[in-house]
Amino acid sequence: MENQPTQSTQTEENQMETQTHATVEEAVYNNNVQQQGVNMDITTFTSQELITELVSRGILKADFADKEAKRVARAAAKAERDQALNTAKSGILEVLSDTALAGNKYFSVKKTGNSVGFMDHVEGERSIILKALTQLVADGQVRKTGLVGGVEKPTSEVNAFQIRYARVTELEVLSPEEVEAIESLEESEAK
Repeated sequence: MENQPTQSTQTEENQMETQTHATVEEAVYNNNVQQQGVNMDITTFTSQELITELVSRGILKADFADKEAKRVARAAAKAERDQALNTAKSGILEVLSDTALAGNKYFSVKKTGNSVGFMDHVEGERSIILKALTQLVADGQVRKTGLVGGVEKPTSEVNAFQIRYARVTELEVLSPEEVEAIESLEESEAK
């Protein structure tokens, strides 16, 4: 009698043998889930359908489904904004490298009397173009300056309507040795 398995043990072994793709732990888990009345194959559901099904069975609350739907919508909107931002950044860099616009030294978001507007050449909303310009300035690919009467001034001394953007030339890009030399000169002057 000791060698004969019980009826429930044989059933569990048969279930485990038929589930060749599942590990032993998954088979035990699936068996426990089936015993609790949640008999469903989650591989056939999308995430939203799965949540809806779990809410309809009373396993999850309805407010969880609403929160999850909002989270998915926020993630999709963020991905869309990131894509628009990357498109705007590449468009701005194309405008700056365009040979037809090589004679223009200054650029702005909208066209002005002494600068070319990015909005005329780059597709996107004004806010996206501004954010792209801010990131390009932070990366050192574009230079932000103030322009008053054709004279460049620091951006802290001008108003928002006098902000312009310019190409970063090879002369403006300093090597690490040059940066170190400038810093040591500034330190010696401070003493």
